[in-house]
Amino acid sequence: MRATPCYSKAIGAKAVCIALLPRYPDGSIGMKGKKDMNQNKPKGHGAGAWLVTGAAIALIAGGGLGYWLSRQPKPGAVSDIPAGLEAAPQDALLALSVSTRPAQWRQLREFGTPQTRARLDQALVNWRDRLLTSKGYRYDQDIQPWVGDEVTLVLLAPAAETEKPPALWILPIEDAEKARQSLSRLGAGASAPARSHQGIAIRTLPGTEGQTLSAAVLDDRLVLLSDHAPAIERAIDTYQGGEALTQLPNYSLALAQTAVPEPFARLYVNGPQAKAIAAANSIQPAPLLGLTPLQNNRGLVASARLTDAGAQLRGFHWLPADSQNRYRVVNNAGDLPRLLPDDALMVVSGSSFQQFWQGYSQQGSVVNPRNPLNPNMLREGLLSTTGLNLETDLVDWMNGEFALALLPQPDATGERRLSLAWVAETSDRPAAEAALAKLDEVMGSRYRFRVTRAEVGGQPVVGWASPFGSINATHGWLNSNTAFLTLGTGTLPSLLPQSETPLSTDPDFLAATTTSLNNQNGQFFIDIERLLTSDTPFPLPNLPNGAEIFLTGMRSLGITTAIEGDRTTRYDLNLILQKSTEPVVPLPPPE
Repeated sequence: MRATPCYSKAIGAKAVCIALLPRYPDGSIGMKGKKDMNQNKPKGHGAGAWLVTGAAIALIAGGGLGYWLSRQPKPGAVSDIPAGLEAAPQDALLALSVSTRPAQWRQLREFGTPQTRARLDQALVNWRDRLLTSKGYRYDQDIQPWVGDEVTLVLLAPAAETEKPPALWILPIEDAEKARQSLSRLGAGASAPARSHQGIAIRTLPGTEGQTLSAAVLDDRLVLLSDHAPAIERAIDTYQGGEALTQLPNYSLALAQTAVPEPFARLYVNGPQAKAIAAANSIQPAPLLGLTPLQNNRGLVASARLTDAGAQLRGFHWLPADSQNRYRVVNNAGDLPRLLPDDALMVVSGSSFQQFWQGYSQQGSVVNPRNPLNPNMLREGLLSTTGLNLETDLVDWMNGEFALALLPQPDATGERRLSLAWVAETSDRPAAEAALAKLDEVMGSRYRFRVTRAEVGGQPVVGWASPFGSINATHGWLNSNTAFLTLGTGTLPSLLPQSETPLSTDPDFLAATTTSLNNQNGQFFIDIERLLTSDTPFPLPNLPNGAEIFLTGMRSLGITTAIEGDRTTRYDLNLILQKSTEPVVPLPPPE
């Protein structure tokens, strides 16, 4: 183990030496255990973009703690390690560290429409009242004077997958003397009823309506709070030598890869635990579960920061060391936005559909058989409806960049409708043309579609029209190696003739897809504002508890991915938010 350095920090009138967490040769960070620092411990297994989207929205729109967390600025930079994770068990389901800096919470509350700001403020008040006021405490009096720059919520693994995960709050101590005074005032002082676990006193904090919290202090460094007493014991055991989250293989790498200046929130999700709980509590199979980082990955780490335009998030996930799956490091996406029109409402792209399908179809044995995106169902469905073999007739020639786009398109009456466009690059145009010719034959002879041929923008185009005109499709070529297929009710795709202002030049697209990644494996972009306000109807999914109101506070969302290694993936996410000109007013005081 390398020597543990320290740095001087002023606390009150004294300068003290604060030790940094040690780094071990295996890349892990933190305390190996106070009882035996040289003891070898068994290591956990070592160690995509839909979950990142949900995490970012939860961090920004749902709040976590609230503006009530802080009312006075604090000096000092946030640590490289999220607060208190040396006390977080390695099998924890989730760890969310949130800033207590008042300027950042004020900045968050500046975003959104008046309606979304009101909803966010109410959510923050509810969090404050449930976590503190209901137990007779006030943040500005009882916690703010001594707490550090961020606090951490840990959800421990539940005893059963259908049970509620126990919650543990870890609060770092910035001022030990003020912490002792506050804890005594809260009733957690030396005279409070206590029991001992591993030599650490666990005291009971009284609250209103019979609600109580268990509390413990670790070495004048950390305060542990939980309404589930065994959670405190687990944290003490971890801090005194148990397997901590900071020692998880690849976790330190993930932190370094996702570091951002002045983070607002930092997140860790245990992939296997989250997948098991999601599956056990899902009434219906999640259609996209097989496409998320929950599917096979060991963990996901993300860091979010606030910007003038909204929020940026960097994410990283990794496969277990014993995983049979491996990624191919192919990062050559990014060209197709130059061929798409700037009125595209949503785009998802990747480096190679052939590579994507090979990786996804390998998961066929673990994808829920009722999932409509099950690879076997897709194969059988295509074969039974068209007679085409998915792999040999289609996938084999789709060996370049691909994209799926949602485009507005005029119908026969001139009214704008939505069209779904598939675009794929190929190095084998003859094979692609042969497959498309087979489709033309099937649509004309088996389904009695009217098949027409024309030239648009100097490129050949084939159209299909259903007998009653309710369904139209078009396929053709955008250039010598890029094929397209559109499905909708329109007559001609907006792909042709090619726009003089392509998507790659659109300011909203550029803002949402700005990235620190030098190369990219794929992108996701959605223009939320235009989807909600355009005259082109778009069916939104049902969202719980009126959460759809928060969509009106968002402008656009972009995600860029890159394969870093055969087991690791990086994400950059940008959430562009509406910004209000109305001043931020203080939240109502506790009743």
